[in-house]
Amino acid sequence: MKNTFLKRSALFGFLSLLLASCTDLDEIPRDEFTPSNFFLTEADAEAAVTSAYAGVAADEVWNFGIGWGGTDICFYRWQDPFSSYVGLNADFTITSLIYTDLYSGVGRANTAIIGITGMENIDESLRVQLLAEAKFLRAYFYYNLTNLFGDLPLLTEPVTSFEETEALAVRTPVADIYNELIIPDLQQAVADLPTLERRQGTVTTYAASLLLAKAYMYRGDYQNANTALDGVIGQANLGLAADYFDLFRVGNEFQSVPGLDGGMVREDIFDAQFSQDFNGNAMVHWMGSESFNPLSNGGAGWSNILPTVDYVNMFDQTNDVRFQQIYTDAFGDRDLRDEDLTNEWLYNVRKYMDDSGAAPNNEGGMNIHILRYADALLLKAEAVNELNGPDAAYQYINPVRRRAGISELSGLSKDQLLDSIKVERARELGFEDNRRFDLLRWGDLVTAVRGLSEDRTDGPANIQEHNVLMPIPQSEIDATNGKLGQNPGYAAGGN
Repeated sequence: MKNTFLKRSALFGFLSLLLASCTDLDEIPRDEFTPSNFFLTEADAEAAVTSAYAGVAADEVWNFGIGWGGTDICFYRWQDPFSSYVGLNADFTITSLIYTDLYSGVGRANTAIIGITGMENIDESLRVQLLAEAKFLRAYFYYNLTNLFGDLPLLTEPVTSFEETEALAVRTPVADIYNELIIPDLQQAVADLPTLERRQGTVTTYAASLLLAKAYMYRGDYQNANTALDGVIGQANLGLAADYFDLFRVGNEFQSVPGLDGGMVREDIFDAQFSQDFNGNAMVHWMGSESFNPLSNGGAGWSNILPTVDYVNMFDQTNDVRFQQIYTDAFGDRDLRDEDLTNEWLYNVRKYMDDSGAAPNNEGGMNIHILRYADALLLKAEAVNELNGPDAAYQYINPVRRRAGISELSGLSKDQLLDSIKVERARELGFEDNRRFDLLRWGDLVTAVRGLSEDRTDGPANIQEHNVLMPIPQSEIDATNGKLGQNPGYAAGGN
């Protein structure tokens, strides 16, 4: 049986936290580590949760853009199957990497939850907070997994032996995973997490409230989503930054900045964290211009993950300040696909260009926003519009538009406002962790991709209805002797 995910993820969850610990473990023989003898001190408990956080910034999850790949706002210069849907099948390597990274995060979170729950030598308030953080992370990983892959094994405890692999390969319906794990974990996190970060980058009750609202929105539960968003909007020092560009400066990460309506505010609520000297953000070269990249002191980009022309055309290019986060670069006689075309202008995404100076090896320090205040406002506008109509919803979308420098909305029907919110979420949150999941929850992914007007991606010609889910990696199906099963429409072979 292959040493693939269901075996390695949960075991790796325990082994990886050992590597993250700063505690001296030399007194315990290294072949005798178990959850019962590892979780001895508060430092061990914190190390376990730190290990789970590491999965949020996993390379494969972000390098291939699960939040934007294969949508109406993004195409891949190299015709990646995730973008073009050509060759997207059960043997597609990137699918396996994404699946493995996310399930590894589940394994780490489960190890932390079980180990910390059984600890004796830990302050009770710290235990409660660490468990809440681990449950938030477990819910976050499953939120991504189910929205990408559909029905999946529901793991709530560490896997302790390879023999358990096949027995655990039972696919639980998505609705049950939401009801039994994602929503209860997030409800517990909302109740137990503090309003201030335990340390830089850890989650707060605001992050849990916003992710809980997203989970409800995904299930079409607008009433509960609306209530959850009350735990974010108007709370503490949260608010919209006055300057959109302040959100994409390395020096402003985790800092309060001048707010749109005065005072100092935090707009970032939860980020995937990167730093040049530890785990650099590879978006500097994935998205950066092939011709030049001034913000990395001359380092070349690859111009691979690029905005579609349709996305560029969503903006009022004269007045919308957000458009300046997408900049142009002429490639002369070089075109992406057709050598007969000349002087083709390309747009490169500027959001993750490290502005702090040189980016060693073209790896930047800019975080990727997963949850921020503007996201909460736009979700609130959508939920309120569904529940009570447009008049009550304008107050949430219009501040986002006002900051962008475009006109405020009024006089729309319910359907017209929803259409405006869909476009506004694309403009405001583009190339953050949202677009693909937004399109999926609206039921718009296939229609949006088929409607692309440009010829730089093969996506419109190739996307099929079954592509709303990604294929289960064939290696995982093989590891369970076929018990795990495949999503409809996919078969092994190809890549």
